[in-house]
Amino acid sequence: MIYCPHCNRPSARTQGPCPHCKGDLADPRRPTGVGPSPIPEDTEPTPQAPIPPDSTSDVGPSVSPVHASGLELDAPATASPLPGQVGHAQPSSGLDLDVDGDLASQFMDMPGPASSATDELHVREMAGFGPPGNGVVGTVKYWFRVRKRLAELKKQLQEAEQEGQTTTSAMHIQCTELGRKGHALGLTDPVLDPLMSKALLADAELKSHERRRLSLASEHQATMKPIEAELKQIEAEAQPIREQERDVIEELTGIQTDRKRVEAKLKRAQIELRNADDLIKKRRDRLADPNFTPAERQKLEIDIGALEDRRTATMGQILKIEESLAVFAEPIAAVETRLGEIRGRLSEKLEKISALTNDLKRLAKDFSNLDSEVARQVESETEKVTAAWTAVGQQIVSQNVDNPALADLKKSAATAIYATAEAKRTIALIERAQISYDQDVVARAKKIALVAGIAAAALIAIAIGFGF
Repeated sequence: MIYCPHCNRPSARTQGPCPHCKGDLADPRRPTGVGPSPIPEDTEPTPQAPIPPDSTSDVGPSVSPVHASGLELDAPATASPLPGQVGHAQPSSGLDLDVDGDLASQFMDMPGPASSATDELHVREMAGFGPPGNGVVGTVKYWFRVRKRLAELKKQLQEAEQEGQTTTSAMHIQCTELGRKGHALGLTDPVLDPLMSKALLADAELKSHERRRLSLASEHQATMKPIEAELKQIEAEAQPIREQERDVIEELTGIQTDRKRVEAKLKRAQIELRNADDLIKKRRDRLADPNFTPAERQKLEIDIGALEDRRTATMGQILKIEESLAVFAEPIAAVETRLGEIRGRLSEKLEKISALTNDLKRLAKDFSNLDSEVARQVESETEKVTAAWTAVGQQIVSQNVDNPALADLKKSAATAIYATAEAKRTIALIERAQISYDQDVVARAKKIALVAGIAAAALIAIAIGFGF
C-alpha cells in the first residue's frame, strides 16, 4: 500500500492511476519510504507493545504535558506528517487553518505513513483479517473473514467520521471562544495580528450580509403590508355579501322544497288517473263477451260508472294541483333574480381577493428565493468567521502566553484540538485497514467460488438429466 503523491490518500495499488484522484501513482514526487506494505502470510498479528506516556510514538499523537501556565505544546520537528500534510508547523510560525480544521494537527505529533513498522502493525491489528490459510479451504475462509471484517470496519468508519464531526465542531467552538477572548484582552503578536485582522474582517463581512438579510425582510414586509391590509378590507366587505347569499339560498331552497311536495302530489294523482283508465278499459272489453248474463252485464256497467266518477274527480284534483304549481313560478323567479345580483357583487369581491392573494404568493416566492440566496451567503461567511477565529485560537494555544485570564480557555481548546487530531487519525487508520487485506488471495478465492458454482450447477443438470 502506498500514498498518492497528489491527494495523499491510501491506495492498495503501487502503480497506475490513483483510485481517488486518478493521478499517477508512479510520480517521482511520492515521499520516500512510502511503498507497498505486504502482510506476511505466515505470521499472526501480535499485540502492540505498550508505549510510555512520555515517549513519542508513530501510532498516535504525542501530547506533551499541559502546564498550568501557558499550556505549552511540545511539537518535535521530526514528527511524521499525517497523510495529506506536507510538513510539521512550529508553534512560533503560526497556523494556516482551513474551514475543516485539518491543519489543527500541524503542531501535534501525528502518525506517519505506512512505512512505519509500528503503525503498520496497528493497522493490521485493527483490520483483523489475519493471515491467509493454506490450500483452497484456507483461501476461501480468508475471503469470508475479509468480507465479515470489511462490513464491521465500514460501521466503525461511520462511527469514527461522526465522532470526527463532533470533535471538529467542538474544536471550532473552543478555539473561536479563545480567539475572541484573546482579542478582547488585547493580545498582540507579529503572527497573531494578521490572523486577528482577518477574523475581524470576516466578522464585518458577516454582519454586512446579516444586515442585508434583515433589510430585505423589512422591505418585503413593507411591500406586503398594504396588500394584506387591502385584502383584509375586501374580505370584510365580502363577508356580509356571503351571508346574504346564504340567506337567499335558504329561502330559495324552502320554496323549491314546497314545490317538490306539490309536484309529488301531482304525480300520485296522475298515476291514479292512469289506473282508473286501465280499469275502465278492461271492464268495457269484458262487456263484449256474449256469454255474460244480463245480471253480470249490469254489474260491470255499475263498476264502469263508479270508475268514471273516480276518474272525473281525479281530473279535477289534477287541475287544482297544476294551478297551485303555477303559483310557485313567480316567487322562485324573484328569489333567483335577487340571488343572481348578490352573486354578481360577490364575484367582483372574489376576483379582487384572488388577484391580491396571487400577488402575495408571488411576492412571497420572490422573497423566499432572494432570502435563500442571502442565507447561503450568510452561511458561507459564518464558516469563514469560524475558520478565522479558530485560526486565532489555535495560534494562541501554540504560543507560550502566560495569561491567567486565558488559562482555562487554552486548556479546553488544546483538549479539543487533540481530540480532533485523534479522531482524524482513527479515520485514517480505519481507511488504511480497509485496504490492507491480501487482494491476490481474495481474487483467487472468488475464482474458486465461481468454478465451484459452475461445477455444482453442472452436476445438478446431469442429475436431472438422468432422472435422479
